Amino acid sequence: MKSFADKSKISIEYLIVDGFILTLFCYYGILLNLNLADIKGKEYLLFAVIYIGWLISAATTNKFIPVIFPTKRWKAFEFKIKFYVWFILLIVVSMIFVNIQFPGSIYIIKTIIGYTLLSSLVSMIFFVIKKENKTDDVTLTFLKAYELKDHVVPSNGRKHNIKYAINDTEPNESVIKKPLQFEYLEEYVDVFSVLDNILDFKTFDTRKAVIIKYNDPINISLLYADSYQLIVNLHFMNDQNNLNKFLYDTRSALAPGGVFVGMLHHDCYRYSKFLKKYYFLIGNILYCFYFIWKRIFPKLPVTRELYWTFSKGKNRAISLAEGLGRLIYSGFKILDIAALDDIVYLAAVKDKAPIPEKKNFYSLFFKMKRIGKGGKTIYVYKLRTMHPYSEYIQDFVYELNGYGDKGKIKDDFRVASWGKFLRKYWLDELPMLINVLKGDLKLVGVRPLSCSMFNQYPPELQKLRIASKPGLVPPFYYDLPVTFNEILESEKKYLLSYERNPVKTDIKYFFKCWYNIIVRKARSS
Repeated sequence: MKSFADKSKISIEYLIVDGFILTLFCYYGILLNLNLADIKGKEYLLFAVIYIGWLISAATTNKFIPVIFPTKRWKAFEFKIKFYVWFILLIVVSMIFVNIQFPGSIYIIKTIIGYTLLSSLVSMIFFVIKKENKTDDVTLTFLKAYELKDHVVPSNGRKHNIKYAINDTEPNESVIKKPLQFEYLEEYVDVFSVLDNILDFKTFDTRKAVIIKYNDPINISLLYADSYQLIVNLHFMNDQNNLNKFLYDTRSALAPGGVFVGMLHHDCYRYSKFLKKYYFLIGNILYCFYFIWKRIFPKLPVTRELYWTFSKGKNRAISLAEGLGRLIYSGFKILDIAALDDIVYLAAVKDKAPIPEKKNFYSLFFKMKRIGKGGKTIYVYKLRTMHPYSEYIQDFVYELNGYGDKGKIKDDFRVASWGKFLRKYWLDELPMLINVLKGDLKLVGVRPLSCSMFNQYPPELQKLRIASKPGLVPPFYYDLPVTFNEILESEKKYLLSYERNPVKTDIKYFFKCWYNIIVRKARSS
């Protein structure tokens, strides 16, 4: 599916409107501010340069080709941003070449800035008019596998139709099913449908089940440890103050193999709600403010305290990846996922002990644990492109979706929308230069892998990998492999060549990689 209209269909209305805006600013910003006697030949020449630069930039970036239904909001504005960057650069270079003197130069700069601001606003309006009222985020595609509409269907989370049975329990017909359906969950028909689809009720004991209808983490901590087979929380995890502590206490109260079921307002539904409730333009503007308050403020050290003071931890923005990651971090194993309308139900089994490490999972700048030379653990610096706690569900997503093209996990819903933009232009990897300076990485080499990913490699290639330092520019861009097996062969080929002649190999790979990146537009994702 293409994201943009056919290149031959140029929006004449958009071109005329944008040209009128440019002419308006040139007239009021330059002509009316300069005396006619001060305007010399080179100023008139610059007018021609402005319009020529405007047309060249528009043609280069497809500015006047209307967007029909881009699948991603970042993608929709990408060419628009490029246009203004190209246009401003062309004008600045032209001013230097023509040698425009003050005060003429200051008026021209103000004119270009004013045009850029108004034109970008008009561009957004044209985008809003053309864009369809829908979202097509990869996370929504993932959730479609778990949707329960008019009837309950098996979830793909388990990849089979077998319901979960509690360990070491003798089957006892309807010990818990009837009390749940007709008493405890009488007013929660949807919740019962989800539970009935996931759990084998015959193996659960009603005396060892808890339905939580309050939102106080202190109460859950009062339950007897290792005593309960099923705990269902009917309050949203988004409203749970100190969510990790609540999950710790819940895990502690569950018996080995016990199940916790929680409810989550998955954040990808928020955007759809704004569009349904408000006119498209107003909905997008309000969602922008919501995104800043809910998604940016809690992650910045300067604004985090302000957010928690006013929000009190209620109605937090939590993605599916974060909800699953918090469960695994707290000592659970994901059993199943289901969705009804805009509510996601997460079922998890008590597993190992909670992960003891403490770190800031929200910071934009963070470090990842990776395997370096000699099998040594190194910490690689990056800009965050995934939702918080995503690192803990890598195995789960891999088992669910497997690998796609270029050795990446297919339909990886852990990557946030801004993360795709950062990855496309390698902005997320700029902090890795710190690792190069520290000596953990070299300029060219195989990418540093997590322990989970490293274990997917054959033993022979594992030995080759830890024999040398990982690198910033991987051999992927030299061979441009497609499948995961091809990537393994590409890395093996590089590592064997590096063993024979390190300097020559890295020089050859460095220049060929950058040729493919710049000229052939090679991308890893």
